[in-house]
Amino acid sequence: MDIHQLQIFVNVAECKGFLAASKKMHLSQSTVSTHVSALEHELGKKLIRRTARNFELTEDGVKLYKYAVDILLLHRKAIMEVGGMEVSFFGLVHLLFRHSGLFLQY
Repeated sequence: MDIHQLQIFVNVAECKGFLAASKKMHLSQSTVSTHVSALEHELGKKLIRRTARNFELTEDGVKLYKYAVDILLLHRKAIMEVGGMEVSFFGLVHLLFRHSGLFLQY
């Protein structure tokens, strides 16, 4: 189990699906699924109940989600404090540039 796998799992849980999480993280759906399956295999527990029309975390998935959120927050905090970063927020910034009448988003 590593930080990247936990981040993927948290995104799948929050996006309520693999496709939405894969788009949010700019990963293929199969990559996201592989990481969640690896977590399930390592823990020996199903974390997500999937059907064609339904998605929900299992009881074990809910437990892992709570721990994963805490772990990811502590991971970021450790990087900030030990790394000497003074920025106290995280987020995504979208920039729009106007060039020849077109708007480009980065």
